[in-house]
Amino acid sequence: MAKSTHRVLSEIFRDVAQVFFASVVVTPLLTSETAVNWLLVRFGLGMALVSWLLAVTMGEKGKI
Repeated sequence: MAKSTHRVLSEIFRDVAQVFFASVVVTPLLTSETAVNWLLVRFGLGMALVSWLLAVTMGEKGKI
């Protein structure tokens, strides 16, 4: 793939990671609900980390 394609994919994965982190990890922790679904929070954190890893990987490929 072209360098610009890697950069675009990197930006997309970075944005997806931010959405997962904000909506699935931060929001349940900051709301006043007494019962936090920890399985969902761990899933969201895992998805965010995987997306960030893909963003970094794609970003590095775009720099070459």
